[in-house]
Amino acid sequence: MTVRILLVVCLAVAAVLTPLFASYRKDIDAIFVINLKTRQDRYQHMLEQEQKVGRQFDYLDAVEAHDHTAHDRINDHQIACWRSHMEALNAFLDTRNLTSVILEDDVVFEEDAFGKFREMVLPWRWDMIYLGECNDYKHPEVTRPDGTFHIYKSRYPGCTQAYMVNRQGAHKLLRLLNSVTEPIDETIIHAVMRGDIHAYGVFPNLVNQDNSFGTDVPTTLG
Repeated sequence: MTVRILLVVCLAVAAVLTPLFASYRKDIDAIFVINLKTRQDRYQHMLEQEQKVGRQFDYLDAVEAHDHTAHDRINDHQIACWRSHMEALNAFLDTRNLTSVILEDDVVFEEDAFGKFREMVLPWRWDMIYLGECNDYKHPEVTRPDGTFHIYKSRYPGCTQAYMVNRQGAHKLLRLLNSVTEPIDETIIHAVMRGDIHAYGVFPNLVNQDNSFGTDVPTTLG
């Protein structure tokens, strides 16, 4: 009798918590945009993206490249990009939010991007989810014949234009990024390959880069 009562109680608790937990996993509490003060064109572009997705963004001043000295494997622009993402992660952790999306200021959202995201089944354990990236799509197993949006386990993710992170993932990324040795996306790739970061991606991309803006982060050294 006691076992039966415990089973009923457990089932009742599960019935209440399961939808709440599922909702939490898909909820995006805040959206941070990294934007250089000098790139008002990109700022205006992101205001248009706000209207497109129906969400308010929090804008963070990107770190200026001239504030840093180049490393032998990374230039001052790449260091500034690295620091900008660290500041965005810290800004997220300074809130009580459970999840956040970090955006660079040259992205374009697919139509009803967040609606498509809410329809997906999220993994039980994750640190970050790439809403748009530029490497994994090259692997055939990532695609689906019908082209439907879905979440997959990242193998070799690239680019940092748009990713969702939870608090655990933000702490992991900050520890990982504490020492500047290479471009930020390469550092994350290596951590994902080692299993230090549990990363997933969305295919096709929900968020893409608008290449018409060019790049503020050249890759050449010297």
